[in-house]
Amino acid sequence: MLLAAGVAALWLGVHLRTRATARTAQTLRLLAHGGSGPLPPLAARTGDRLERDRDAMARTLEALGAAAHAPGPPQGAVAFPGDAARELGAELADIAAQIRRPGAGVAGLAQAELLIADARSVLYGHDPVTLRQELGRVRFLLLSDQGWTSPRRIA
Repeated sequence: MLLAAGVAALWLGVHLRTRATARTAQTLRLLAHGGSGPLPPLAARTGDRLERDRDAMARTLEALGAAAHAPGPPQGAVAFPGDAARELGAELADIAAQIRRPGAGVAGLAQAELLIADARSVLYGHDPVTLRQELGRVRFLLLSDQGWTSPRRIA
């Protein structure tokens, strides 16, 4: 009986964590794809977090761009860029600079976080053409302040 309760508690914990991760990714997609009107509360909080974490996001892209020129994965590396990032290190640095720019669009920040955080992202792949297209999408969204707007930014 105790074992069954432990297994049920473990399953519930894993299930709740999986749902939270999926909800975060869905919220980032909502911010990246935009819309009109005020943000739902969760999306507003996520947008505010993205604005606070922009420097960490930029440092991550710079580190991935620098690691792309290293001969092998850095010791203790959790994520290592694929062959595509090796060719586009300068573009990664440019995106990092755009992320740090005051007034960068929240949609671009959300798209950049999706690019960095998703293990299936083209950032970790082998096709430089696809990565260049994705970086262009991020750059466009960072430069245009289109999409959802935080209620605090409206006031």
